[in-house]
Amino acid sequence: MQFLFPLVFFMQFRFAKLRKENKRKQKLSPMTAKYFTCKSCHENTKVKSMATDRVEMERDLGETFLAECGHCHDRKTIHVNDVNAAPNKVITGIGAVAGVIAVAAL
Repeated sequence: MQFLFPLVFFMQFRFAKLRKENKRKQKLSPMTAKYFTCKSCHENTKVKSMATDRVEMERDLGETFLAECGHCHDRKTIHVNDVNAAPNKVITGIGAVAGVIAVAAL
């Protein structure tokens, strides 16, 4: 029975560490910035979602979700297919700098 104690302790420690890692991953910024175009003022408004594709976004927010335009403050029902994505400029910039450094190192 005594030999099980270290194993149980290790498993509890490992699961706690995995839970912390999962929480940390949820806070990371997505690779793309998601937005929709308001039908009233024709301005782009960001959608806060960590989903990587439309299916995941639909599971997260539903097939249609209520969103408020950041410019005209009009609340509309938005379909998941009306959401567009643009590359994240921060990650693109980091990649460009890393590429320049890699070429300079040659």
